[in-house]
Amino acid sequence: MGLGTIDLTGHGAQLRWVQSKGLDAKCAKLEAKSKLIMIGVAGLPLFILLLFGHCLADYPLQTDKLAVGKCPGSTVAGVHWTYWLAGHAGTHALVVALLTNNIWLGSAEFVVHCIIDTCKCKGYFNLAVDQFLHVACKAAWVLILGAITVHG
Repeated sequence: MGLGTIDLTGHGAQLRWVQSKGLDAKCAKLEAKSKLIMIGVAGLPLFILLLFGHCLADYPLQTDKLAVGKCPGSTVAGVHWTYWLAGHAGTHALVVALLTNNIWLGSAEFVVHCIIDTCKCKGYFNLAVDQFLHVACKAAWVLILGAITVHG
């Protein structure tokens, strides 16, 4: 066998050749990247459904009263703003939990949605940034769910 050739008759010999060339780390990184790409491709339908769910929960299911009431300092109809925010974030959490079949991702959505909407209400960023962050969360949920599925 010449220098740099691979013995295809046994995986052990192939592994020793890869290790001797210092390719272990490179192969592991490439494998991790390919798994991430596969998770992204396989997760695309779920991501699209999560976006549809977000549109439903953020627009038709969020009344004008709710949109105003969820902001810190508001007392729409005598109800403290935290109740309005919890109701709104809870709607989003339910959508995520049902679509992903994962209560923990729904819970994470609840917390993150509360934080993002409170920051938007306080004027830390505008509606475009708010929506970008919500969409980024949906992508994160898909990737997390995919990683859980791949790694057990």
